[in-house]
Order: sequence, then structure tokens, then C-alpha cells
Amino acid sequence: MSSWKSVGQVNVGTEHHRIPVEKYCSTVTGMVVYLAQVPGPLVTGTIVVATEARDHAGEPHCLEHLVFMGSESYPFKGVLDQVANRSLAQGTNAWTDTDHTAYTVTTVGTDGFLNVLPIFLDHVLFPLLRDSAFETEVYHLVGETCADAGVVYSEMEARENTAESKGMLLAMRHLYGDPEHCGYAAETGGLLEQLRRLTNERIRAYHRQFYRADNLALIVCGLLHRQVLFETLSRFEKRLPNKFEWNEPRPWSRPVPQPPCQGVLIDRVLFPAERVDEKDVDSDETGMVLIGWRGPAIDDLLTRTAIELMNDYLSESGTSPLQEALVELDDPYCNEVTFNQMDFRVTANVLQVENVPLHRLDKVFDRVMMVLRETYERGIDVGGRLRTLIQRRRRQYFASLEDGANDSLVSVFIPDFLYNDRHDAEYLGRALDVPGILVTLAERDESFWREEILRRWYLPGAGRLDASLVSCVICEPSKAEATRLREEAIRRVEERQRHLSAAERAALDKRLAQAVAENQVEAPEEWLPRGPGAAEIACISRFRVETLRIDDVGSGIRLQIDDVDSEFVRLTALLDSRDLSGRQRLLLPVLLETLFSTRVGERSHREVMNALLEDTVDYGCSIGIVNAGGGSSTGFATGPFAQSISVTIKAERAMYEACVRWLFDILYRTRFERARVRVAAHKLLNDVAQHRRDGPSLVNCLSNEMLYSDVDRSNCSAVAPLRQRKLLWQMLNLLRDPNDKDNDDDDDDDDDDDWTESEPTAGNAITTTLHQGTSSASSVLRSAAELLDELEVLRRTLTSPGKVFLHAVLHRDSELEVLLKPWRESFGIISGMFPNGNGPLPAHPNLAQFSYEVRPSREIPRLGLVAGVDGIDSSFAEIIANGPSDFQDADYPLYLVLFELLGALEGPLWHDIRGLGLAYGYDLHCSPESGTLSFTLYRSTAFGTALSAALRVLETYRSRPHEAIHQRAVESACSGVLCTLLTREGTVESAAMQRLFNSCRRIEGDFTGDLIARVIRIECEQVIAFASRALRAFIPEHCFVVVVTNPGNITEAIDSLQVTGLPHVKSIESLDNFFALEKASDVFASKS
Repeated sequence: MSSWKSVGQVNVGTEHHRIPVEKYCSTVTGMVVYLAQVPGPLVTGTIVVATEARDHAGEPHCLEHLVFMGSESYPFKGVLDQVANRSLAQGTNAWTDTDHTAYTVTTVGTDGFLNVLPIFLDHVLFPLLRDSAFETEVYHLVGETCADAGVVYSEMEARENTAESKGMLLAMRHLYGDPEHCGYAAETGGLLEQLRRLTNERIRAYHRQFYRADNLALIVCGLLHRQVLFETLSRFEKRLPNKFEWNEPRPWSRPVPQPPCQGVLIDRVLFPAERVDEKDVDSDETGMVLIGWRGPAIDDLLTRTAIELMNDYLSESGTSPLQEALVELDDPYCNEVTFNQMDFRVTANVLQVENVPLHRLDKVFDRVMMVLRETYERGIDVGGRLRTLIQRRRRQYFASLEDGANDSLVSVFIPDFLYNDRHDAEYLGRALDVPGILVTLAERDESFWREEILRRWYLPGAGRLDASLVSCVICEPSKAEATRLREEAIRRVEERQRHLSAAERAALDKRLAQAVAENQVEAPEEWLPRGPGAAEIACISRFRVETLRIDDVGSGIRLQIDDVDSEFVRLTALLDSRDLSGRQRLLLPVLLETLFSTRVGERSHREVMNALLEDTVDYGCSIGIVNAGGGSSTGFATGPFAQSISVTIKAERAMYEACVRWLFDILYRTRFERARVRVAAHKLLNDVAQHRRDGPSLVNCLSNEMLYSDVDRSNCSAVAPLRQRKLLWQMLNLLRDPNDKDNDDDDDDDDDDDWTESEPTAGNAITTTLHQGTSSASSVLRSAAELLDELEVLRRTLTSPGKVFLHAVLHRDSELEVLLKPWRESFGIISGMFPNGNGPLPAHPNLAQFSYEVRPSREIPRLGLVAGVDGIDSSFAEIIANGPSDFQDADYPLYLVLFELLGALEGPLWHDIRGLGLAYGYDLHCSPESGTLSFTLYRSTAFGTALSAALRVLETYRSRPHEAIHQRAVESACSGVLCTLLTREGTVESAAMQRLFNSCRRIEGDFTGDLIARVIRIECEQVIAFASRALRAFIPEHCFVVVVTNPGNITEAIDSLQVTGLPHVKSIESLDNFFALEKASDVFASKS
């Protein structure tokens, strides 16, 4: 360690869970190292390079991709990821940000990390940057079609014209000027028009300028001994001094220019959308508004943290000023408001107002400014709301160190490296002392928050204490813009076809073929160091989780306690929805969106939301089991085991009893109010348009529609956003208050007792079919009260004793009876709350119903569906086949290994799809819960070619597995699977959540440990024999395929599917008709 000087050390976390953090700097090369001893089985390394761009050409992003294409010491594409795959890692990853580029690898255990690290550093500092790599990885022309292609190009094509990308790029230009004057305004990913002109020589020059050891930091989070780390680094360092000169100025060392203008700057961008251009109040198309301010310097931690707290004060929960004025209304301005801080040398603060109805787009800015002024004039509630938010932020900070320390610490280390003295730890110590900063801010008076924070950094004005510049970017959806972009792309291709001769086009294809051949030269076995073996894997420590199941905590409700070493408690109620009617299933999104934001007992919805802020770290609910949080539901999204509903609350361990009471109150004492349900319905409706232009979301919805076509039984099908759209409109019409005529400012508490019923009309009635045995009777809901009654019946159905399973993740520091007492006091009275209250309802034998069990048929529909959607520039697709429907199926470990082998970074699918620049990504997945196998393709610029390549690979491994599969590949695949399994238990909480998943999987004991043992025993010959049998499922005539693409690509997509041999291929003319509400037999439908 002689060349590594200790710069500083600090401990972060609580007394019982401390993480030692150290900073070092090399006296030889200037490289900076951050080492955080984060507990757990994982070691994560992040290599950070400070990068600065002065245009939109995308050099930083393109270089990030080319780094992985071979290095001077390892001159073969794919060596890095192959070594990572053998070292208990799932390959490597990277990202390009505005002010830095980062390269990451996460391994299970330290041996694998030390195996990968020097090879990774060699690729970062000594990449080959060959022209052949540029050709496939960045950009090329396809000679046959004259279309644009390349991995980077595919990625940016899918992103460039989204509202977020276009809006944020213009906002940064407002705040920092043109990119040639300040790199914070640059699109470092690259704009398509400039990517088409970029050369590899420019990327080489960019690497020479920025990729130096003195401009690089290594961040390591995990239980790695410093001595071993620095021995590895010192061996690598020996080749550095002769390679670089250390006299270049650091990036971002120049002063940040003053903003280009003063005052309020309002601008507009158009982004492509499917719907027509109109601002009718009844349109469900939505846009976005971004409002931005320049902030304080990066090292002004007190002011930066105060601004973060003011952001929370203004926007956190439904009782915040911005949410009450923009979201919690009968006619809302949006469905979500979020702040983002940019940690630049001079920071930026951006308010993102999402899913704004068209008729509200031009009113949002004035509304926000009005709220800020009124908050300033009213004053800040320092002793109440603000103090609650300060305490909550403290809790969330400690929770993040326990359940996601890598992300939390990296977000501090990177600004320290970019903007502070490498030989100083003063900023680092202050930045990590979040509790100390919060204590200081808690002592500040109301004048500080009003004048020095709200007025100085938010309110526009010409004075010294005012915000000198406020940017507003209105992002408006446009059918005309979608048409313009599509026609422009067609003209560009047609012009090339006219100007390029047949010989020139053939030369393009020949050059691409040569580039592919050069990039796909396999590395000799001796170049690939061997990774950890089975013995090392068996020694890797995992988090302690001890499971205890209580059959009855009262009323026949079961409880599972997972005892872990944690200072927090996470409680989850899992609700069984299998016996819901179709009508009830359709109401699930509205029910869940309302659950945490309505009256509970005698508490108003404001009192409930304020109390939850005060008592918890996080809370949320979802369809399926997901890490729900953010104080609301996950909307239309579904997680694993989507036939179950999960409701979760997380708090400090000391709040355990209060947490139990909260869970009981939310489940059993909620009261649905007209105004609160209407707000929830508006939030959901304003989210529909975003799903309509989201390629992966549409693919998922279309796949679910074909797999689970029985809307009466399947949650996935019932909650599809485009099906919910019509229902939500009808509900809003029914819930409209006749005494509130277009009053935008109505955010009062509206109890139903105060609401006067209007005469029902065809427009405000919802017709339902009520199944009664084998017959049905028609019923019309003619009032909001009847609808609220339906929600109450749904809640009671879901929470009846036989439908509830409780899960607690906590440190068991007391006797069992003490732990059980609050459960029995709360949940023990439930049976008396139901009509058959003499005893619990009979529980189903299995905790969770598999999605597979609600499929109408065991067989997959053999069909191809193609949907053309404006606003989507790339192609997205999924192939679905039959698979195992039991997690204990003997073939399940073999599926995991085979799919890892096929889909691994630098594996066969990678070579033939991403390696040729045909698409940005793909995935193979085996889901026993749904009984399916799936292959997904996303962000493809050449769908037909990419699909053919994927099917060709799958067929090769099916028909000639002995030729295609070898021992080395199987070992790497087993390593990748083991990494995936152990990464799922990478934190205390995630390890405990796997035990809940095991209960849902119908498995007792340590499923992860058992699966690891089975994977370790898999031999190459087993995989060879299995491949020929398993991959038959992906023969096209046995599959269902769905494609979502731009309307200009529909013909190509249909032709590509027909060529594969699919028996039926059809185009979806109307997504709204495809997801018709009337498909349900037990359904809400408007009278007409």
C-alpha cells in the first residue's frame, strides 16, 4: 500500500449498523479509491471517469459502449464479460451521465471481484477502439435497405423523441446556455442527426483527452480487505506512468457560466403521440411540464439539503401544497409532481409535472407559481410539517444504508470525486453526515426557510434574494409531429436508395460483414482466468433469515415472521383475489390508488396522510408482490403473483406496534369518499396515455390479453390501462359533483353525506352484470353512493379472514408472545366484523394463486399480433411458449442455466443481435408462475433481421446442441445463475422477501440454497440433452408473438412474422377496441 495514501475515514450508519468508509489517492497515478465495507454477499465496483461534452454528438456514450470491445492486453471482444460471467457476476454494465461515465460490476464474494477488476481497468484505460467495433456498436448503414442501425443508434432512437428527453434537454439549455459554452446543456447520449455524422477518430481523441488514471475513481462497496485490493491495484498501476502525462486540467474545472438570460423563460417542445392534436377537455392524451431553477454550488451542502427538504415540503404526499393544488382535485392539472436535483458544480433543481391533460398544459406554470407565492405568504410550518419531513428523511437515510447502501454511497462519492480536491476528505465527511446536517436545519427558524430558501431559490424576481431565472418547458403531444418524423425517416431512406448504387450498397454490407467477423473472433481459453469454484461458492456468507409461521394470530389469519438483523420493520398483508367477480377485479386499480389517501375511522384523509408521514419510512400497495412505496399504489403495473394484492408499511423497529395498527386500519377501517375516489380515478386516467406510448408496457399488456383472456378471473387482463380507460371515464362522470360546476380549486373534503344526488342519465350510469349462480341479472349503478358501496364490498371481500396472509420482516428482540400481542389485539377481532363472524372463512390450500391457473387454456395461442403506435420509434416484441408451471419442476434449474448460456453478455444471442447492432437488448425468461417461456426483444431498429437472428440461434442450439454447447459456456452460465440467485438476497430486506416469495411458490425451507446446490451439480451433457428438448417450444408455429412498432414498420413486421411459419398473423387496427371493456362477461358498461 506504499503508493496509496489515506485521505480520510468516516463511519456512516447507526450505532448497531456502521459502515466504515475510506478514501485513498495514489501518489503514483493520482487515481482515487473509495472503499465502503458494506455487509452482505455482494461486492460492487464502480469505475468513474469525469467526462465533459461540448456538443450533442454523443462521444461519451459511444465510448462507453466501445470500451467493452476489447483492450490492449485482452484484444478480443467479449473477454471482459466472459471473465465476469465466470466470476459470479452477471456480466458488466455502464452508464453515461452529463458529467461522468461509470462502469460497474457486481460479484458474489471477493475472489470474483479481484478476478475481474484488473481486466476491467485495462478495458477502460487501454481500449482498442477499432473501426469494426464502431461499425456494429455505434452506427452503420444497412446496405440492403439503406436503414440506420447500430446499438447506440437503436438506444437513442427509442429515447430521443420522448417528452422527458426533449424537455430536459431544452431545460438544461435554458439554465446553462449552449453546450459549447457549458457541457451541462449537452446531450451526452448523442442526438441521432449527429450520431449519423460521428467518426471513430473523434471517439479516439475523446478517450485520449479524458480517460486518464488521474481522472478516474474506483468505488468499492462490499466486505473486501483493503490490503488485498491495493495489492491488485498496485500490480495494475505499474504500466500506467509511462502511458500518460498528468498535466491536463481536470474536467469541469472551469467556472460555470452565468445563465444566458434572467427572469422567466417559457418554451415549448412537441413530442410524437398517437392521438389527434386537440385540447378537448375530454381527451385522455397528456403532456408534461418541466420547471427548473439554478441552485447553489455543489459544496454548499446545507443549502442543497434545505432545498431537498423544501422540495419535500412542497410535493411529498397528498397534503403538500403542490399536490393539493395540482393533483388532489376534481379536475386535476396532473397526476404526479416530482423534484430532481442535478448535482453539478452549480446545481439545478427541476420540478417534473407529469401526465398533464392537454387543456391544462398552458396553465400549469402559473398554477405552480401561485402555489409558491401563497406558501411564501402563508409561511412555513416549521414546527409541524417541516419537522416531520426532517425526521422522515433521517429515517430514510438510515434505511437506504441498510437496504441499498451502494446506491446511496455512490451518489455521494461521485460528486466528491468530480468537484472536490482528491487529497481532501472534508467535503466527503460533511456529505456523509446527513443526520448532522438535518439536526442543524431543524434548528433554523421560519425566516430562514421563507427568505433564504423558498424566496431565494424558487420565486422569480430581480432582487438579490430572488431566483434570477426560472425555466419552464411545456412538452406537448402531437400527432402531426409523429407524422413528420415518420415521413422524414422514409425520405431519408428513399434518398439513400436513389443515390447509392447497387455496388455501393453491396460494399456497405460487405464492410459490415467484415466488421462482424473481426468482432466475433473467440478468445483462446488461456486468456480467460478461471473463476471461483463450487467450494468457494459454498463458503459465501448469506444474510441470516430465520422463519417462523404462526397459523392463527386471531380470526384464523396466518402470520409469517422473518427474523433478520435490521433496525426497521416491514409489514405486508397479502390478500387473495381469486374469488373476486369480474366487476370487482376491474375496480382494483381505483381501490388501491385510494387506499392510503382516504378517511380511516374518524381521521380525515389529510390526517391519515400526515400521520403516515410522521410514523413510517415508506408505504404502498400493488397488484402482485413488488417493492411498492412512494405512498401510493403502483397504478396499472403488476408484479409476480399478480393474483394477490400486497399492502406494505415500513417503519423504524421502535414503531412496530404502531405499524401493526396502521396495517389493520388501512385494511379494515378505510372509508371511501366520493372526492377521494374521483381524485384516484383521475390519477389513473392521466396515466393511460403514457402507457399507450410505452413499447414494453404495450407488449406486456398485449401478451397478458392473449394469455389471460378471461377478464373475470385474471387481474393482469382486468387492469390493462387501455381497458381501464373507458371504465375510468365512466366513473368520473358518475362521481362528478353536480354542485361543483367547473370549480378548479375544489379540494375540500367531500363526505358523501354532504353530496346531493342528481337524476341519473345514460351518461352517468354504469351497467353491470351480476352473476347469481348460473343465471345473471342486470343492475345499473345510478349514484356515486352505489359505486362507493361496490368499493366497500370489494375491500371487505379481499380482507375477509380466509383471504389474508401477514408477513413481518424484523429483528426479533423480544419473546414471541410480546411480538404477537399487537397482532392479536388488532386482527383477532376481525371475524366479528363479518356476517359469518362465528369463525374464520375457510382458507385456500395455497397462499397465492399462480397466474398459470387462470389461463383459459394450457396451450399458448398460436398467433402473431402487430400493433403500430405513433410515438414509438423502435420495435419491441415478445415470443411466448409453454413452460413449466411448478418451481420445483426438475427442469427448472436447467432452464435457468440454458437461458443464461444463450442470453449472457457476449453469449450467442448477444453476438447475433446486439453484436450486429440490430437491437439494444433482449431477454430469455422462464416463469413457472405463469407457466411460460418468453423471449423479448426491445429497442430494435431492424426488427425482421433481429427476429430471424434470434430464431436462428435458438434453432441451432436445439438441432445441433453437441456442436454449440461446450463445458466452458456451461460453467459460465452456472456462475451467472448463481450470481442472480444470490443477488436477489443482496440486502437484509431482500433476503427476507425471498422467504415470502417461497411461501407463494408453495415451497418450504431455503429454496435459494437448494437451487444453488442443484445448479452447482449441473453437467455439460445434461444441458446438451435438455437444449434439444426444451428449445422445441420456440419453434414459431408453437408460439404466440406480439410486436409493437411504429406504424411505418407494420408491413415489415407482418412479413417477418409470416416468414417464420406462424399460422396466423394479424394487425391490430384499434388498441381501444382490442382492449374493449365489454370483453368481460361481468363488466361495467355505459348505457347508450
